[in-house]
Formats: sequence, C-alpha cells, structure tokens
Amino acid sequence: MEKQIYIERHPAQTETPRRVFNTLEELEETLASQGAYFTKILNADLSNLDFNCPKGKKLLSQINGYDDKTTWPNDLKEKMALQLECGKNSGLDISSVHKRGITGKGVNIAIIDKCLLLEHPEYKDNVKYYKEFGTENFIEKVGFLPDAQYHGAAVSSLSVGTNCGSAPDAGLYFLATHDFIYGKLYLDTRLDAIRHLIELNNTLSEKDKIRCLSCSWGSKEDSGFKERIQLFKQLEETGCMVFGGYYECIVRGSYYGGSKSDITSDAPDNLIPEFAISENTLIVPKNQRTFASYTGGYIYEKKGGQSWTFPYMAGLVACALQAYPNYTAQKDWQNKIWKDLSDTALPRKDGNGKIVQPVAFIERMEQYQKEYLSKIKQIQNNKQKA
Repeated sequence: MEKQIYIERHPAQTETPRRVFNTLEELEETLASQGAYFTKILNADLSNLDFNCPKGKKLLSQINGYDDKTTWPNDLKEKMALQLECGKNSGLDISSVHKRGITGKGVNIAIIDKCLLLEHPEYKDNVKYYKEFGTENFIEKVGFLPDAQYHGAAVSSLSVGTNCGSAPDAGLYFLATHDFIYGKLYLDTRLDAIRHLIELNNTLSEKDKIRCLSCSWGSKEDSGFKERIQLFKQLEETGCMVFGGYYECIVRGSYYGGSKSDITSDAPDNLIPEFAISENTLIVPKNQRTFASYTGGYIYEKKGGQSWTFPYMAGLVACALQAYPNYTAQKDWQNKIWKDLSDTALPRKDGNGKIVQPVAFIERMEQYQKEYLSKIKQIQNNKQKA
C-alpha cells in the first residue's frame, strides 16, 4: 500500500450504550420509536426474550438491522451470526473475480459522505486521503466536531472493504461533509468537496488518478442541483467516473438495488428488484448486506437503501480498470464502460431490469486487455522488422 497522502482528522469511534431488554414490550416500544423501515438494534442484549411466541415472531420480523455486539437467545445465536457473516459477501459472484486477483488494486476511489471511522480494520489500510468540509460552520453552530458516523463507515466498507467490498484492494480518498446541522442542509459543503476533488485529480499523475466517485446522496430537487451536475461533468473530464448524486440518471442511465431470494446464493437470477423498473435499469445488491459499523464491528441489515448501490458500482468499475488499465485512454470512456456493464448484464425474464454480471463484465475487460497487449506486441514486431 502506498503511503497515506493526507489525513486531516481522526474522528473518534462512536460509542452506543449497552441496552438490556427484559421484556418484549420494551423491544416493541424501542422499535416503534424508530419508525417502520430502518429499525436497528445495536449493542443490545436480547438473550432474555422469547421470540417463539406470536408477538416475539412479529417483533423479530420488524428488526431490520443488528450488529455483532447484539446478544441473541441461544436458539437464535447461530442463525443470526450466519446471516451477518453471509451478508459480508458483496454478491453476484464478484468473489470469483476477487479470487482471480482482480480486486481494484492500483485504482483509486473517492467517496463524499459523513465523518469516517478511519481505524476500522475493514478498510483502514486502503485510506489514502481524508479531508472534511463545512468545519467552521459546524463548529460555529454546534461548538464541536462530530464523532464517526454510521453512513461513512458503511459506504466505505461496501466499496473498498476487505470482507464486504466490491473492490477490496482499491485506494480510498474520503471527503467528509458537515452538511446537515440541526435539520438544515448546507449543500454548499458538498459542492466544495466536489470542487476540491476536481483540483486534486488534476494534480495526480495518470497512474494515480481517482477513477471513481461514489456519492450516496443527492436529488434533482436540491437547490444546487444544476451546479452539482456541471461540477460532476468537470470531474469526469479529469478522468473520474461519477456514481450517485443523481448524475447517471441525467447523462447515462439508472440502476436499482435488489434483494436476494436466498442470502447464501450468488446465482444470477437470485437478485429480485423490489419494484417494477424499466427493462434497461441495472440491478445490483442492496438488501441483506453486512457492513462496517461506526461503533466498530459490523452491522447487518435486511433492507438497505439505494445508498448501498453506488459504492458497489464504483468498486466494480475499479476492478474493471485494474483488469484493463488502458480503458481510460479512450475518449468518453465512462459512457463506454457503462455500455459494457449493460451489455454484459442479464435481462430478467419478466422484463424487470437487467442484473449486473461482474464475472462476464470483467471477462470482457480481460479480453480488451488481451487484444490491447496483442496489438502492442504486433506494433513492436513491425518496428523490429523495419
């Protein structure tokens, strides 16, 4: 691993208090207070509860996420531990690509998100750069800087994580934004981060350039939407490909997350979209994922957000650029590689989108590399004959 370039601050690991649940009613009250979708039980002792009764079964089904610090009753320990471990698999048989040595090695990925727990073993050796934006405004309004946050650790591990990531050996440039203060969104901090990334990428050599940016945020309703899209275009001109920020929906196409019908299976038809989507929409894993926790350890979630699709895609393209490094020498390579992703994807029989196929996609990149090297060899031979 190359020497780290720059680390501005080391956000502290967030600590969650240990919670012991003695009755199902206590658990019911806690889940109800979190809302219906993203219910999480972290660092909790559930060992005293009976989940075999009707009420227990209902509450168990309502728990969307838990971490490896959660203590379960004896009859659930093995099942929940296995589920969490299986969720570390990035999915769609990308592990087969990794076993062949295609892991994103030598390719850099950038992420713009919340404060990162830099020391998490899942990705700490991948971090090359860490800088924060909106610091002065945040300190002025809050008085201190926050500890590590949930979202930053999650997306980093899903992209460059050793166990959870689609590109476990890619380098990570992380730009943290203090953009949400007391319910108000400061979009200018995100724009500042993109501007900085443009400047930074222009200073890097061709070999060291940041090739993928993952942004698990952004809407076309944002007040700075038009400016953001223009900045993304400028960033792509530096040799980087943008994932998220509503950018692909404008310039290329869209993709959506799906659920595994069997969490232990990587079969091509095992990923199912949750809603009806267009036949050309690409589908990648979103649900039933395990990722690094901002409290240390790991979190498993049955249902994830669209946020989990962007780092997966960025990591997959990083692997592709390791397999065929010269791809980026082409004009508009970002649009061309998107077409390769779509062409190698598997159309669902019901017409509901196309499932991304990492193995077929990388094999196409390897074929490109083989043809490129053959062409170079032919040129050299012709020079020698001349």
